[in-house]
Amino acid sequence: MCASVRIRATVTRIVVRGGDIAIGTSFASQFNAKRRFDRESFAMKSKLLAIALLWLVASGCVADPKSSQGFSLPDGDAERGKATFAKLQCHACHTVSGVEFDKLDNTTEPIVALGGVTPQVRTYGDLVTSIINPSHRFALGYPEDEVTTDRESKMRLYNDEMTIAQLIDLVAFLQSHYQVEAYQPTPYMPYY
Repeated sequence: MCASVRIRATVTRIVVRGGDIAIGTSFASQFNAKRRFDRESFAMKSKLLAIALLWLVASGCVADPKSSQGFSLPDGDAERGKATFAKLQCHACHTVSGVEFDKLDNTTEPIVALGGVTPQVRTYGDLVTSIINPSHRFALGYPEDEVTTDRESKMRLYNDEMTIAQLIDLVAFLQSHYQVEAYQPTPYMPYY
């Protein structure tokens, strides 16, 4: 005696042989159950991803108190900035690409080059931060022990000596000596 019963589009076969009852499901019903589980799992993952993205967007909309957004100084004068650079004796430890300064006798620190061709833009904010907080980021391409002492920049702080007008002019001077190198993509041969 053999009977087939259709329950929710799942084929179940009940076989009675000598008093034993064997219940089996077809491959199709097992596949449908797995597919249903995958759909539920996918839906749950999609909901979690959507919640995470909403949280990231919402948290990104809150302004950081230390954000530079909305901060800008007036345009400076590069010539006055060059004079400030010399007056503060920045050339004791720095060179500027394409600019010559008089040599100083008391130069013992390594020379850190500023300006020139660079693969990325040196923004106004980068330059201001480097001047008023030199320990924020150290000069790249130099051994750490040459530009730092106890994880602090060797650069002297000029915050109490420099006026805001001098800072603005100094940044204008430095920014005018950086040249961004255009990105050259790697030539790839087509795959056949």
